[in-house]
Amino acid sequence: MNTNEKHINSVSILWATGLLCFCVVVLISCGGTTDSGISTVGNPGFDMPTGKTAFYSPATDTTPVITASTSSGSSAVKYISSEWDSGHPVYEIFNTFQEYTYPDDEGVIDLSNIYKLLFEAGNNYETALETVEELNEATEIIAPFDFGTDVVSYTHATDHYALSKDGDTVNALLTWIWDEDPKFSYGVIEGTYNETTGDLELNLIYIVDYETDSDYCLRTYISGNELTHEFTIKYSKTGSEEDTYTLSMVGTGVSQSDSDDDYFLIKMFDNDNLSEDTEGRYYKFSAGVDEDTMKTYASDGFELDEIDDPNGYADIIDALTPFAMDGSDHALSTDDFSSADLTLDY
Repeated sequence: MNTNEKHINSVSILWATGLLCFCVVVLISCGGTTDSGISTVGNPGFDMPTGKTAFYSPATDTTPVITASTSSGSSAVKYISSEWDSGHPVYEIFNTFQEYTYPDDEGVIDLSNIYKLLFEAGNNYETALETVEELNEATEIIAPFDFGTDVVSYTHATDHYALSKDGDTVNALLTWIWDEDPKFSYGVIEGTYNETTGDLELNLIYIVDYETDSDYCLRTYISGNELTHEFTIKYSKTGSEEDTYTLSMVGTGVSQSDSDDDYFLIKMFDNDNLSEDTEGRYYKFSAGVDEDTMKTYASDGFELDEIDDPNGYADIIDALTPFAMDGSDHALSTDDFSSADLTLDY
């Protein structure tokens, strides 16, 4: 098993994730483009920003982007040790939010990283947007995975994509299937983004279905603001095999800041290092933390009374319901989607 597969299997799928950048899909080019970089989709009154990094960009301004250690000045040179690897709770936090730069990190960072996943999803979607059709009327379209969100009405759609725009607010829904012998990958992203206020909300699920039983799933929920860098995240990864490393985390705070007073707090659960503490363990990081600093953290984290939390972030994340460790909040086969080919029904 190569390093990438090991990382993914120990985890693996949103916004995303991602965490969190779904609306960014609107940044993808799809049709005629004006001098100001606006692409007209459907009717002339429906203008969308363009750009290949559509999914990726709002997320990187909302959630933490953690710089990796380097030995030659290239972001593609990553430090990996026998301990600092998949299964180490702090490494898993780092791996989730590690900075992804294309093409330097291609083949180095895998799809368990929310930015890599969102970047790839955005590129994959560029072709789909070229076929977007204006619907006769705004139509409710339900995502093929139940995120537990309200149903949204969309004005434009294709088999795997739907979008609408109300003022500065964009609603978007994307599904995809990647055929990568000997495996298939399935993904669904649903999100909302306001181009003026910077508010972002994203639900993402991503599964890899191998011909063997070693399937895995990654799920992400992100909400926050790309201008203030305040965010909340729920993230988990699990697999189909009994001995699969499984983790679930919830977190909130400020992801990026020049102030020493700003920080974010992560609460982690897993079925290995932290399995004896069913209440979860806390990890506090300064806004803008890098990999070198994260390596100094104890893998087993802290109890709440050991954390200095002046902003009361623990109260916020304790009120969140983490994605279930037993896989019930995930998808591990096409049976967990409303349509096997993930086409949208409208």
